[in-house]
Amino acid sequence: EHIFIEMTRSKAKDPKRTVSRKAMLQKLYKNCEEDEKYLAADLSGKDERDFRIKKLYLYYLQKGRCMYSGEPVDIENLFDDNLYDIDHIYPRHYVKDDSIENNLVLVKAKLNREKTDEFPISADIRNKCTGMWKSLKEHSFITEEKYKRLTRKEPFSENELIGFINRQLVETGQGTKAAAQILTKAFSGDESENRVVYVKAGNVSEFRQKYNFAKCREINDFHHANDAYLNIVVGNTYFTKFTKNARNFFRDSYKAESGSRNSSYHLGRIFDYKVERGGVTAWEPEKDIAVVKRMMAKNTPIVTKRSFEVRGGFSDQQIVNAGAVKKVKGKGYAPVKSSDDRLADMMKYGGFSKISGSYFFLAEHTEKRKRVRTVENLPVYLAEKYKGKEGLEQYCTEILELENPSVRWEKIRMYSLFKINGFYVYVTGRSNDRLLLCNAVQLCLNNEYAAYLKEMVKTAENKYDKEYLRARMERISSKKESREVYITAEKNIEIYDLLLQKHVSGIYAKRVNPIGEKLESGRSQFIGLTVDRQCYVLCQILQISQLTGQGADLQEIGGAKKSGVSVINKKISELEECKLILQSVTGLYEQEIDLLKI
Repeated sequence: EHIFIEMTRSKAKDPKRTVSRKAMLQKLYKNCEEDEKYLAADLSGKDERDFRIKKLYLYYLQKGRCMYSGEPVDIENLFDDNLYDIDHIYPRHYVKDDSIENNLVLVKAKLNREKTDEFPISADIRNKCTGMWKSLKEHSFITEEKYKRLTRKEPFSENELIGFINRQLVETGQGTKAAAQILTKAFSGDESENRVVYVKAGNVSEFRQKYNFAKCREINDFHHANDAYLNIVVGNTYFTKFTKNARNFFRDSYKAESGSRNSSYHLGRIFDYKVERGGVTAWEPEKDIAVVKRMMAKNTPIVTKRSFEVRGGFSDQQIVNAGAVKKVKGKGYAPVKSSDDRLADMMKYGGFSKISGSYFFLAEHTEKRKRVRTVENLPVYLAEKYKGKEGLEQYCTEILELENPSVRWEKIRMYSLFKINGFYVYVTGRSNDRLLLCNAVQLCLNNEYAAYLKEMVKTAENKYDKEYLRARMERISSKKESREVYITAEKNIEIYDLLLQKHVSGIYAKRVNPIGEKLESGRSQFIGLTVDRQCYVLCQILQISQLTGQGADLQEIGGAKKSGVSVINKKISELEECKLILQSVTGLYEQEIDLLKI
C-alpha cells in the first residue's frame, strides 16, 4: 500500500562542530566583568572533553546562572536532576529542536516543572530575566535567535505549528525526491500520490532510543533490515497521524480547548498514545511495541552481497624490471605490450605485477596422472580474448599449461557465495595458488549484548572516557536513554566467553582457519588485560564474524597480528565439500552447484 523512503540526516543542516568550545568560552570571558573572572579561571582548568556535557557547557554560556530566575547555579550539584534541568525554549510538544545554541537552556528544575509546555515563556520570567538575557546576547554568550525565543510574547500561529509538523514529514533533498517520482510513476493509479511516504532518520533514531533497540554495526549487518522495518513502523504512524501535509491534520483533527493548543498532539510523545485516523489504527502502544520487540529480536534477515566481474585497470601501473620477472619465470606478470612481439618479451623488458582478475572458473585437468579440480582466475586483460568454454580451455592450455583441461563451470564472479565444509564464505580474490575468502555467516547476539558492545566499541576507539559517562548520565536524566551501560572487566569476560563458545563449538568452529583454540589458550591472558585493552581484543574478535577477510589482531592474547585470515588452495578436489551458491538479489531464490561433482 505504501513505500517508505528514509530521509537521511543532511550534513548541511547538521554540521560538525569545528571550533573548540573551550577556546570559544575563554575568548568570551576575556571581556567579562571582574566579578565573573572566577568563572574564567574555573573553565581554564577544564579539559575540552568536559564541554561535551551539555549542562556544563550551558553553565558557562549562562555565566553560571539559571536562565529563568537569574540565580546562581551550584556547580557542585549541577548533575542533580532534582535541582537542575535542561529545558527546551520551543517545547518538544510542538517542535523537535535540540539545538544547544538556539533552543536549550539550563534552569532550576522547580521552575522548569512549573513552566510545563507553556509558550511563550511567562511574563513573570521575562520581566525578571530580560536584562540578563540582553546582556548575554550583547556579549555573544547567546545567539540572536535564542534571545528572540526567550523574549517572544506571541504564541505560535497555526502556520508555524503546521511548519513544525511538516518538518517531520516533508523531504527537500533532490535525490530523494527523484527516487520518489520514479516510484510514483511505477505505481500509478488513483492512490499513487499517497503511496510514497518520507520518514526522517532522526525520528527512527528517537524511536530506537525510546525503546532501547541497540544498533551496533560491528556485530552484523541486520541493522539495515531493522532500520527498514522501523522506518515503516515510524513512518506509518506519522503518516496516519498527520497525513502528508499537516494542514490536513489541523483541518480535520485539531481541536482547540479553552485556547490551549496542547490537547491534539505532542511531537515528543507520538508513541505514548494510540494513533488512528479514518478508521485506520497505526499504533497501539502496549500491543504494537510487543510486536515490534518480537520482530527486532529475530535473527532472520537475509543478507546478500553483490557478485561482479572486475573491469577497468589491468594491473599495477609500475613496470617491474626483467630481473625480478626472471626469478619467477614470468609467473604472475603481464607483458608491457602484448600486441608488440618485442615488448611482449618479459624476460627482456619486464612486465606489470598485481594482475587484476576478471572472474574465476572451474577447471578439471590431469596432475601427476590424477584428475584434479582447480578454481582458476582469468585476468582482465585477457577477458576479451578467451571467452566461453572453448576460449577458457584454450587459456588453460596456452597460458596456464594445464594438461588435458576441461572447463566444468565457466564463470564464478568476485564475491560469489561458497559453502566449504559446511561454512559459508565469499570468494574475494586470489594470491598465487590460494583463494582469498571472507566470512558470510552473520553473528547473532541479543539486544542486551548489542547495547553493551556498542558502548564497548566506542571505548576501544578511545572516543570516550570517564567524562563520557557523565554525559551519558545527562542523557538518561533527559529521558533520551533509559539506563546506564558501564564497561567493566567482568562484562568483557562474559562477552569473551560467549564469543569463545561460538568459535569452539558453534558455527564458527567450521570456518576455514578457525580461531577457537587461540581464544581458549588466550583466555587467562585476556582476563589479565586492562579494560581498554580487553575492549580492543573483543573488537578484533568481532572482525572475524564481519563480512571482511582482514583477520584479527590477537597478539595480546598470544595470537598473531592477522589471526583467522581465511584462504584455501585453489585445488578444491581435496575438500570434503565445495558448493557454489547462486543467489537472487533478494536472497529469496538460490541454486547450489556442487563444484566437486558437476
